[in-house]
Amino acid sequence: MPIDRHTLWQLSLATAAAFVLHFAVAGRTPAEWDVANYLLALERFDLHQHRPHPPGYPLYVVLGRALAAVVGDGHCALLLLAALGAALALPCTWLLARCHLPANAAWWTALLACFAPLAWFYGATGLPGIFELPAVPLVLWLLHRSANGAPHAFVVAGAVLGLASGLRPNLLPFLLPVWLLGASARSLSWRLRLVGTAGLLATIAAWLVPMIADAGGLGPFREASAYLDETLQKESFVRSGAGTALVGNLLRAGSSLTLALGPAGVLGLLLLPRLVRAGRPAPLAPLVVAVVPALLFFTLGFFHKKAYAFVVTAPLLVLAVAALQTLGRRALTSTALASLLLGTGAWLLLPGEDTLLRQPDGHLVAHERLPGGQRLLRHWLMTGRRTLADRDDRVAATDRAIAMERAVHPDLLLVVPGEQPYDGRTLMQ
Repeated sequence: MPIDRHTLWQLSLATAAAFVLHFAVAGRTPAEWDVANYLLALERFDLHQHRPHPPGYPLYVVLGRALAAVVGDGHCALLLLAALGAALALPCTWLLARCHLPANAAWWTALLACFAPLAWFYGATGLPGIFELPAVPLVLWLLHRSANGAPHAFVVAGAVLGLASGLRPNLLPFLLPVWLLGASARSLSWRLRLVGTAGLLATIAAWLVPMIADAGGLGPFREASAYLDETLQKESFVRSGAGTALVGNLLRAGSSLTLALGPAGVLGLLLLPRLVRAGRPAPLAPLVVAVVPALLFFTLGFFHKKAYAFVVTAPLLVLAVAALQTLGRRALTSTALASLLLGTGAWLLLPGEDTLLRQPDGHLVAHERLPGGQRLLRHWLMTGRRTLADRDDRVAATDRAIAMERAVHPDLLLVVPGEQPYDGRTLMQ
């Protein structure tokens, strides 16, 4: 449906405000290894040295380099990109939600996506996973448009999916089923199907071919990505057959989805039977198709980073808010508002992970030595603002210690432990 000028202004102002808010709480230093590797990739792209780690995120690095050239600082550039990704989740989720929900419910869906605890965290850390949050609803909205009176939107959907996969390659396999469903729409001519497919393949080739060539060819590229297969061997239920892998994936995925959806999203999913009884599932079927492949992979295959949850966040929130609507408009408004206040308050005010990890001697205990319940609690606390601040303090203290040692020993060598394929400069980052 067309967007009137008043709504367009509202979306623009809300998106700008969201960008400012997310950037205002950004971390001062790289929050983890991956951020440091992206910083190294801004200088030289090399998958063999994990600059960045395979399978590679070439368009994210290109955008980072462009911004770094403007602002003069690589880390600031990545933080700006992260804040932008979180902010864009608001209008993109609104567009998708408005296809299925009235205006009031669409706004709440967009706000819940943009300001959930997990969106706050990844919007402040400079990692590309945050771009799944706006990319998924944008592709789904375009596919909905192509099936409902705007068939040419299918061509745009293919190009957007191809480009978004250059930011986050895992978007392609997870969204391919719903893209194929969109391609089967009766409103599409064979010409548009062919053009849309060609656009998808061309945009993928535009970043994939140069990246493989830079790695030295397909063979070396597969060698650089071998560690992914080793990880899958250990943590995939399908590959290992171990029940512990299945339980671990379920716990990690469930915990991450809780942080990505917030209390209102979780409650809405529990109320989905009410939505089914209300007879709404048919128009929402594409959202289910967009969600099921990822959820199956995350439980039976592999779930590692919390950002993986973003690939299903927007469609799940639309389904959740649609279910909450069955309680009435007032209940939806109060529930969504309470969820936003509770989630944001928890992200800002809860203690950091150090409260669980710090020992009496001041050292941090290994995560694996924590009891099961405390591990789950740490999984939530480690995405809070206090944890980011604690990491900033530790990095600053480490930097001061290294500077003091190098003043005494100018030829000091920095060694990365664990024989990991990281450049020694990563420790300095």
